[in-house]
Amino acid sequence: MSAKRQLANSVCTQCGVTCDDIVLRATGNELLGAENACTIGRNFFVGYKSAEQPATIGGDEISLDEAYELAARWLAEAASPAIFGIASGSTESQRAAVALADRTGCIIDWTTSDADAAAIVSLQTVGSVTATWGEVAQRADTVVYWASDPTTTHPRMVERYTETPTSRWLPDGRADRHVVIVDEFISATKADLSIRVATGSHYAALSVLRALTKKIALDTNEVKAATGVELADWQALHTRMLATKFGAVVYGKRLASEGPATLSALTQLMADLTAKTRWVAVSEGGYGNATGAANVMSSQAGSPMAVDFSQRVPRYRPLEANMDLAMRRGEHDVVMFCGPSPSGSEIRLHQLSDELEIVIPVATPGVDATGTTYRSDGVALPLRAILETSRPLAEVALKQIERRESGNGSTIAPL
Repeated sequence: MSAKRQLANSVCTQCGVTCDDIVLRATGNELLGAENACTIGRNFFVGYKSAEQPATIGGDEISLDEAYELAARWLAEAASPAIFGIASGSTESQRAAVALADRTGCIIDWTTSDADAAAIVSLQTVGSVTATWGEVAQRADTVVYWASDPTTTHPRMVERYTETPTSRWLPDGRADRHVVIVDEFISATKADLSIRVATGSHYAALSVLRALTKKIALDTNEVKAATGVELADWQALHTRMLATKFGAVVYGKRLASEGPATLSALTQLMADLTAKTRWVAVSEGGYGNATGAANVMSSQAGSPMAVDFSQRVPRYRPLEANMDLAMRRGEHDVVMFCGPSPSGSEIRLHQLSDELEIVIPVATPGVDATGTTYRSDGVALPLRAILETSRPLAEVALKQIERRESGNGSTIAPL
């Protein structure tokens, strides 16, 4: 019988909170418990088995060497290859994926929605006024959940960062904080003030608050028509914001889905308010290591997403190389996905002309693979392994494919 073992201070990457206080318990090749994890984290960890699985092509078993050779050949012979899905991997595997894309002339992108792209475009347009989650936990005496419902999507955000933590500035935790919800619906989160805006009116709502900050006269009827909310309610929120010592707006993908202009308006509102007090906007973040992917692509390819290496130099093409748009157009003959599967993590290559698929099972970061991940606020955290596996690390598999590729060589090297 295998001895039971325990690993403290493990990291969970199942949401943007990226809890780093998880205590994992395992025996043999199976996880038995995940102390401190929320329901989302427990559903991922508990029962996870590091099962041995062979590489396959079209469902038939092949060796890893054969899989690497075939994958390299497919990418080398493809007219328009692409690599997607790297946001769920470790930073190390993302570096290897960018290097492989460079060598094989792929386009590469990590974004999985228009909301992801909107956040990047907004950052490039107006910058950001933000902070780490630690600063929010220590100092934020007003927290606004804007199009965000953490009780459902990020269950431990409230206890770790936004409401209950105590500090020298907020010794009584929740009692020292003012919590506001601005959303199209009112969630179960207990708030001191709730404002229900009309669907699709977040840009207008942020513009109203900006106008109030700049002391621009507003028409009551026009505000009501544009936002679905009375001007008096926006004035009450604005008064609270100005009275705040350190405020934080926590926003989710539903806000970003309105587009970069809405996120830019949020950033500009934070800048307007910070001229009078201190306000920051922090994305609640999502599954995996999207922040790490943007960092890696910026450092190795010069752009944070949607990079095209087809001309053997990195080109930023947010419309042409965007994952969502590219898949809708169906313009790639070989597509590689790096990401989770029901049995762990894997690298999958689709050859669309012959409808064939190569599957290479790889180790899962934070369970049976080590590495690095980035929290949504840009803080790097180490991933440790509690289970052992014969599956290769994703970065090892990607480097093996790159070595077997017979192209002209890489113009950039991974850090």
